[in-house]
Amino acid sequence: MTLSRIEDFEASSRRSFREHKLMQFEVYTVQDEKAGEVVEILVDEAGHSQYLVVSLNDEMTGKQVLLPYSEAQVDQTTRRV
Repeated sequence: MTLSRIEDFEASSRRSFREHKLMQFEVYTVQDEKAGEVVEILVDEAGHSQYLVVSLNDEMTGKQVLLPYSEAQVDQTTRRV
């Protein structure tokens, strides 16, 4: 499966995605500790969201990890994942 950044896919397909609004959402652990924030969304060839790229807090390593979109629990009200 080939993945693309959502911005690249939107530009080539002239489509807009509601998932794009997840950029900069804060990401929390199941223990309600802030883990980082969404910095990118990866989509497949059909434009379906597959992964959220999460930039972890410096305390947790300062790295980026992939969170499967199907596993994310999004709260639009609090802008949290």
